Amino acid sequence: EEGGAEEEERKEDEEEQEEEEEQEEEEQKEEEEEDEKEEEGEEEEEEGGGGGGEEGEEGQEEE
Repeated sequence: EEGGAEEEERKEDEEEQEEEEEQEEEEQKEEEEEDEKEEEGEEEEEEGGGGGGEEGEEGQEEE
């Protein structure tokens, strides 16, 4: 019985690890997408296109 319980615990731990890794990957992707959006917003500001939402407004206030 003990051996089976240990094996189940190991499986649960592995599943938890996999879930955590997947979450981390998703968070990294989201961060990368946000960075890309920010970069695009900065490029638009340079071109005088208003920028990306809040960033654009901040840029206009500074000027």
